[in-house]
Amino acid sequence: MGKISRRNTTREMDPKAVEEFAAAAAENTVATPEEPLVSTARPDLPRHRLRAKTGTKGPGTSFRYNKSQGRLLDYAVEMEDMKKQELLESLIWPILEEKYGDQVPLDS
Repeated sequence: MGKISRRNTTREMDPKAVEEFAAAAAENTVATPEEPLVSTARPDLPRHRLRAKTGTKGPGTSFRYNKSQGRLLDYAVEMEDMKKQELLESLIWPILEEKYGDQVPLDS
């Protein structure tokens, strides 16, 4: 069995580089809006689109599939001329909204 060599992970900091970085960061400020942002979601949107446009985004979820399902998804994406994410959202959210939407309030 061969010897395992470990990579050196210690790094020396250049104090001048740190100071330059801090000075550049201090100069690069972002203006804060004086009025809070208001949701611009149109009330005439379908409920699943309104829900997507309001509230904060949460963590994503993996969508697992086997090779055959992957080929089916790839074919559907090509036929619909959409991205996988767009296609899955267009199919999933309307169904979930219809089935459970009344029990889960929209975020404001």
